[in-house]
Amino acid sequence: MFAVAIKCCFCFVISVLKDIPDEDGDREFGIRTLSVILGKESVLWLCVYVLFIAYGAAVIVGLTSSPYLLSKLVTIISHSMLATLLWHQARTVDLSSKASTLSFYMFVWKLHYVEYLIIPFVRL
Repeated sequence: MFAVAIKCCFCFVISVLKDIPDEDGDREFGIRTLSVILGKESVLWLCVYVLFIAYGAAVIVGLTSSPYLLSKLVTIISHSMLATLLWHQARTVDLSSKASTLSFYMFVWKLHYVEYLIIPFVRL
């Protein structure tokens, strides 16, 4: 259940973030994406906060779910580190640059794939 929940968060974030670099074109052609409605900055931080909630939940799951110390440590430390990396990357995004927003989008994909390596350590 944990894996499904965290993957759903990533799917939402990835699907919303992909529109940030194309916000100008979406606006021009009348496509009402979340980036057009709320603005690039609001959408960026909404996505960051969704992933922060997912990482916070992962830390709580890590604290409470497994009787194995290694599982707890890997789950807690890895998700804390990924949240820190996410925060650092989000603060450096230049929303006026398509290259910068696309780079952040690809970074989130990398976080998504790293999650596949961590999930086996979460023992519910």
